[in-house]
Amino acid sequence: MLDVGFQLSYLAVFGIISIYPIIYKIIVFNNFFLEKVWAISAVSIAAQIATFPISIYYFHQFPNLFLLSNIIVIPLIFTILILGIGTIALSFNHSILLFIGKIHSFFLTILLSKLTLLNNISFSISKGLFISKWETFLLYLSIVLILLFFNYKYIFLQKIFITILFFIISLDIIEDIGLKSQKKIIVYNIPNHIAVDLISGNKHHFITDLKLLKNKEMIQFFVKNNWNFLDLNPPNLLSLNDFNFSTIKW
Repeated sequence: MLDVGFQLSYLAVFGIISIYPIIYKIIVFNNFFLEKVWAISAVSIAAQIATFPISIYYFHQFPNLFLLSNIIVIPLIFTILILGIGTIALSFNHSILLFIGKIHSFFLTILLSKLTLLNNISFSISKGLFISKWETFLLYLSIVLILLFFNYKYIFLQKIFITILFFIISLDIIEDIGLKSQKKIIVYNIPNHIAVDLISGNKHHFITDLKLLKNKEMIQFFVKNNWNFLDLNPPNLLSLNDFNFSTIKW
């Protein structure tokens, strides 16, 4: 139950079942093609609404191009799935199996190329997003209230929703105030490296060895999420190889 993958799958299904019908009815198309595109889009939006709070909580990022990617990916995955079933069903015939296998491989190549293309777009993902457990809970409570309002039209649900939004904003403001007055020392557990943050408010000195300073990927993996979480400005980078502690004002 606590597995992240299970939570995301469960919430995505919940979104498709409960939110999709509401979104789908918002726009009506008489054109068959546009209707199918909108149906896929509505599924994507519903699943995203249901999963974005927990995705941000665990992974600290949001896929900005989820709508575009799903419009491309969902039909391709459906085609690949059908071809996969066909491959199993017709496995007794080598010639047909080989033919379907080539088509299957072709669509897989297209899928991977499109995903790579979207992933390489600079604004495809918003990173460094952090919300607390309480904020995550309140966001889901807000989603439930919106669903109840669409189903039952009770006005008092709007008032509760506005109150919850006020609490979310208040929590965020309180966190920001706390972060601006923070003063702490953080020692990072990075294999074969020494890394220390001296933090005062939003400013900080990041002290580490020269080798780690040059390794941007390791800093991204081990350190940057914490900088984003603590709402820190870009650090004053200091190498252990050539600095004097007496020069630090902290």
